Amino acid sequence: MNLKKISFHNNFLKKIPLSVFKAAHGLEGIDISYNQLTDLNSSGIFKKNVNIKSFKANNNMLKDIKKKVISSWKHLEYLDVSNNRITKLSGGMLVHAVDLWYVNFSNNKISKLATKAFTNNNLLRELHLNNNAIANINKNVFSKLPNLEVLDLSYNNIGEAVSSGKNDPDIHREAFRQLKSVKKLLLNNNQIKRISPMQFKGLKNLELLSLDHNEIETIPEDAFKNMLNLKFVFARYNKINSIAGNSFESNPALKIAYLSHNEISEIDPALLAGKEELKRVDFGDNKLTSVGDIFEGSKDNMYNTYLYQNNINSVNKNLLSGASAMAQLDVSENKLSDGSLAFVPEVIKSADDMQWINLKDNQFADGSLDAIHTNMDVLDAAIAKAQIESNDSNQL
Repeated sequence: MNLKKISFHNNFLKKIPLSVFKAAHGLEGIDISYNQLTDLNSSGIFKKNVNIKSFKANNNMLKDIKKKVISSWKHLEYLDVSNNRITKLSGGMLVHAVDLWYVNFSNNKISKLATKAFTNNNLLRELHLNNNAIANINKNVFSKLPNLEVLDLSYNNIGEAVSSGKNDPDIHREAFRQLKSVKKLLLNNNQIKRISPMQFKGLKNLELLSLDHNEIETIPEDAFKNMLNLKFVFARYNKINSIAGNSFESNPALKIAYLSHNEISEIDPALLAGKEELKRVDFGDNKLTSVGDIFEGSKDNMYNTYLYQNNINSVNKNLLSGASAMAQLDVSENKLSDGSLAFVPEVIKSADDMQWINLKDNQFADGSLDAIHTNMDVLDAAIAKAQIESNDSNQL
């Protein structure tokens, strides 16, 4: 039989039809996803299918995959067993699959990763382990993956990433050290409290780092050092109260910096200075009272600036002066007063296509809005360009 691919996708299978696989020696692709399978451990079930390159068993009820089930698949390239009930990822299970480039174990119940789980998979480019119960990342589990580009560890139970201490940290400070090719690292929705200054050392090709929804309190100096390709940083919904002024010093490609919903009370003026590629910044829902000149040398491509829900009582007139690409500015729910509006005409005057400015819930009165009144020609022209939002709490 010369059958190359077979699909039982989206049926009601509770058992594997053994006769089909035993007869199809030349099979290269198997899709048994979206069924009701609970077990793949029947003796010799895929023993004669030695040419398998793609195996999809996602969205079943599998509790375990033993080494013997796929031990003969030396040409396996693509493995998807996501959305099952698998509880462990044992060492040696993929030891013979030296051609693997894609592995997906997401949405299972894995709590521990064996040190040798991926020892022989140095061609692996994507590894999805998100939505499990993983609590610990040891030093060597990813040490043999020099070509990995995507690592997703989001939505797990990872606790702390610390640089010292007698106890082993939940993320070893060198756990990612050998991931020279990784471009996307997702650690969001865990319980990470601390980041070692050396945590991301060696990730020179990293482009996206997601730390959203953790319990991080501080971004240390040199946390992102030598990441020349880092473009997207997401650290929303943490407990960050301080971020070192040189945190992004060696990240010239930075485009998006989202640090909203934290406890930041002060921003070093150097934090975002000289970032010519910067487009979107979100410092909303923090404890800022001022922002100084944080966009100095970084205005050319600025498109969104979110500073809502802070305690800002003044804004530098030239904060976004010259930001021709600016489209959305949100400074709502702050403590701005009548004399704090000089920056508004400057923003409108600079922007080529301003979409909206949100000034809701500040402390404006209906009397001496000098910054606006003295620039009525600019404001009149802006009405057609931008929607300046306000409400009764401003009494404009």
